[in-house]
Amino acid sequence: GTKGVSGALYFSTGSSSSGNTGYIFIGTGAATSGRGGLISITVGSGTSGVGGSIEVSAGMSTSKTGGAISICSGLGSTTTSGELVLATSNSGASGVSGSVTLSTGISRTGSSGATTISTGTATGGAGGQIVLSVGSGDTGAGGSVSISSGQTTAENAEGGGIAISAGHGSSTAGGLGGALTLSGGQGASTGGVLRASAGTSTSATGGSLDLSSGEGTATTSGKIIIRSANAGTKGASGSLYFSSGSSSSGSSGDIYIGTGAATGGRAGAVIVSVGSGTSGVGVEFTLNGGRSTVNTGGAVRISSGEGTATTSGAVVIRSLNSGTAGLSGSLFFSTGTSKASNSGSVYIGTGAAAAGRAGAVVVSVGSGTSGAGGGVFVGAGRSTLNTGGAVHISSGEGTATSSGAVVIRSLNSGTKGVSGALFFSTGSSSSGNSGGIAIGTGAATAGRSGAIVITAGSGTSGAGASIQVSAGRSTINTGGLLSITSGEGTATTSGAVMIRSLNSGTNGVSGKLVFSSGTSSSGNTGGVYIGSGAATGGRGGAMVLAVGAGTSGKGGDMILQAGGSSATSKDGGSIYIKPGVGTTTTAGVYLYDGGGTIRITVTSSTIVLSSGGSVDVSASSTVAVTAGTTMTLTATTLSFGSSPLQGFETTTNAVTVASNAVTSNTMTGQITGSSTTLAAGASESFTLTNSRINNDKSIVLVNVLSPCATGFVVVSKALVSATGSVAITVYNAGDSACTSSYILGFLVLNN
Repeated sequence: GTKGVSGALYFSTGSSSSGNTGYIFIGTGAATSGRGGLISITVGSGTSGVGGSIEVSAGMSTSKTGGAISICSGLGSTTTSGELVLATSNSGASGVSGSVTLSTGISRTGSSGATTISTGTATGGAGGQIVLSVGSGDTGAGGSVSISSGQTTAENAEGGGIAISAGHGSSTAGGLGGALTLSGGQGASTGGVLRASAGTSTSATGGSLDLSSGEGTATTSGKIIIRSANAGTKGASGSLYFSSGSSSSGSSGDIYIGTGAATGGRAGAVIVSVGSGTSGVGVEFTLNGGRSTVNTGGAVRISSGEGTATTSGAVVIRSLNSGTAGLSGSLFFSTGTSKASNSGSVYIGTGAAAAGRAGAVVVSVGSGTSGAGGGVFVGAGRSTLNTGGAVHISSGEGTATSSGAVVIRSLNSGTKGVSGALFFSTGSSSSGNSGGIAIGTGAATAGRSGAIVITAGSGTSGAGASIQVSAGRSTINTGGLLSITSGEGTATTSGAVMIRSLNSGTNGVSGKLVFSSGTSSSGNTGGVYIGSGAATGGRGGAMVLAVGAGTSGKGGDMILQAGGSSATSKDGGSIYIKPGVGTTTTAGVYLYDGGGTIRITVTSSTIVLSSGGSVDVSASSTVAVTAGTTMTLTATTLSFGSSPLQGFETTTNAVTVASNAVTSNTMTGQITGSSTTLAAGASESFTLTNSRINNDKSIVLVNVLSPCATGFVVVSKALVSATGSVAITVYNAGDSACTSSYILGFLVLNN
């Protein structure tokens, strides 16, 4: 009526005290040439409150499994079976459509029931689709799809898993597994995000995220492609981030990118490439090791693949070729700056080789078609507090044979240029010595040390190139020493030092040799010393100055000239020629003529002048020849020309006869007689003792230099004895006796 409800309908079997209760069957009959009748269960509509419910519940059991509910569409034995539709009705104008809940009940002592949604298998067709779709809306965010597996509170047990798998293509004739596509929603502004996150753990490691392509047990496994889609006409393509999360108390996670090992083939390549662009500078590719605030930063390692049977892979780091109007990119190999210690080192080297030679290290600048060639610069580190860094260039050690060569050279020039210069120089110094340059070969065991050869190349025009060796200049002290020393021979002979110009060509002369010290503005100029060393157990080396022979013109001169002096009352320099001193005798000085004959011999005991013709001695004033004992003049004819002969050995004062004897040891001299009253016709005799009288072969000439007064004395006898004396008798041949003494003169000659 107007104020009540319609009556209820109950379809129920009665209860049972000892067996099953009765069944209730609701069904329509079978149809021939038609379809079976419809069964419709509907709740009537109402105008107030919630719409009426339909509840279908299976029976409860207190000792066994509860009853099942089975809803199944009709069988189509020849065509399609019927649909099964579970849906809520559309909402009204001011509400929402009802929810659909598929859920198993709670379990108190075992697993709760499973929920299975599947389509049936198909013969001659595809299995039916399963579509989970959220309807579209026009207000707020779109509806979500949430799939979550079950939680477990049991110890050491996993939460429930979620497995989403595409279908299996089992045909051996080209069967393909089904694709699994996860995509964010399309947006008119920003597209929807696709997030894949593993589970969080509050006490242990978080869950892993594992993406694997499908295995190809007979052929190739599937690809994994992670990429952002192409950009539209006015935007950029999306970025890709591969990053492990931050860590608050331990190491953050690693990132591994690699290809798998291959059996019967090569491992796949790893290519990291930046795309090309049509505007602006190309994008950088950056590899950075991790930063540490308390310890060493992370390393960056790039290694090629190991070739266990053959060659390991190459590592190629290069900039690509430039375009038609630009440069190829630079390469920088540099360590970072350091605030409190040494900056990092840069090592470039090849590995050791066990059965071959180690690989070469080549640093080469590319060729160009304009401008000067590119330089190669090797510079050691600068220090503001200590010595700057060293630059070492060493060849490889040959432990069994020769070590490698070190070749520093400029390459050959082109057809219109010159080859490049080589400079070996130390830097300047503002407060100390500048650095030295040492060029030498190493010591050798069981062989000779290597030679050092410095040569200027030959040319086809102009004068030959010079080699100049100059010691350092000093503005306040002595200039640097230039020392050239041959190698020491500790067991045998030391090496020779040869300074010479080479032979001339067919139309020139050989080069001159100049040994000279420099000029001096305020002191003596430097000396020039040429000599051989002292010898123990042998003789000192000879010194030979010789002018070469020629085939035309006169022979070359040899000139020894001492230095002149323009100072007031100062002599010019002397020339000293001194032979060597021996323990028994002293060597001589020998002058040869052009024919090889000795013409002048000077020894400690003898001076010999020997001429093939004449010997001329000429002086503008006096020529003095002094002999310590004997002077011998030998000639077929001894001529003094028209010159007087004087200057014999004599005394300045006359000696007087006493006791019939007198002594005078000079070649010439004067004797004063002992008597002043020698009578006329009388004579007196005395003996002259003279060391110049050698024997009785000596000639003694005696004459009267000054007669006595009134008398006339003559020497009547002068007889030489063999005892170094002569007996002299003086006779007064005058008519009167002498009234004063007389003076005799004598001359001793020896043959």
